[in-house]
Amino acid sequence: MGYFIYNGTSSQRFGILEHNPIPPKSEENYDDIVIPGRREAISRTLPLRSDIVLPQTLGLTSQAELRAVYRWLRPPGTLIMSSRPSERYDVKRIRITPENAGKRFARLRIDFTCSPYAKRVGEKDIVITEFSDTTLITNTGTAPALPVFTIMLEEQVSDILLGDVNEDGVINASDAALVLIAAAAIGAGEDPGLTERQLIEADINKDGVINATDAAIILQIAAANGAGEYPDSVYDVYLMIGDTTMRIMAPQICSTQQYPITVDSERQIVYYTDESGTHINILQNTFGDFPEFPVGESEFRCTGPVTEVRLRMNEVVV
Repeated sequence: MGYFIYNGTSSQRFGILEHNPIPPKSEENYDDIVIPGRREAISRTLPLRSDIVLPQTLGLTSQAELRAVYRWLRPPGTLIMSSRPSERYDVKRIRITPENAGKRFARLRIDFTCSPYAKRVGEKDIVITEFSDTTLITNTGTAPALPVFTIMLEEQVSDILLGDVNEDGVINASDAALVLIAAAAIGAGEDPGLTERQLIEADINKDGVINATDAAIILQIAAANGAGEYPDSVYDVYLMIGDTTMRIMAPQICSTQQYPITVDSERQIVYYTDESGTHINILQNTFGDFPEFPVGESEFRCTGPVTEVRLRMNEVVV
């Protein structure tokens, strides 16, 4: 007799699974382009696939379990079918319809609306701590994988505000001017005229060199601060897979308080989680495409003041 596991709990705990169909394949979406003068439209395949619905019929051995089932089957969650124990489905919505409810027994129709792709069960994180060179990553799935990255930044001294070179508490064009003056002096073999602390604040991209790039970043931050877009100081982190590059301008708070940054390519979000567990969205600080791993082997590289990257591949089975 079949069964399903939802968020780690088996349906066998509540009753007998009477209907357990084979999961369907997600349908591709198409767009028809009508061009005047042509006899027929041009059809193109869209990258977005439709969600799939997995219908189940569960016969409860006791109607007293009905409320417990309602409490158990709350989305979002993860679904594993006994017919395919090596695959899991990300559940978005659940619809429960009682089909027959007697005094002792009940039959429930359960419709799980899931993401288009199944993913492998038991996938482990890939931990990367060396960033001097590229890392070869292999996607053994049957479609491009949409990974989740968890990034830890180098811990910084909390009272140093990167980019605030004149130490007035504000990052603006005056700081960029000091960086350019220091860069010119260093290029000429002269003293940059900055204290050791100011040298740390001037090297905002943490590449060990004070130059026009640091000044340009400071001007970007100054403009963003004026628009109220993100916190005062940021660190540039680059995620690169093949020819795809994503730039993340991470708030300094992530390094001063060691908050991990999460980059979720499937959900298209970037955030960090503070001590209260609140997700702080920093999507507006990112530039470029969300990275995905094509089928086969790819070169991955991460640059910036990063100490560790945990990569969950999320291999897909179409």
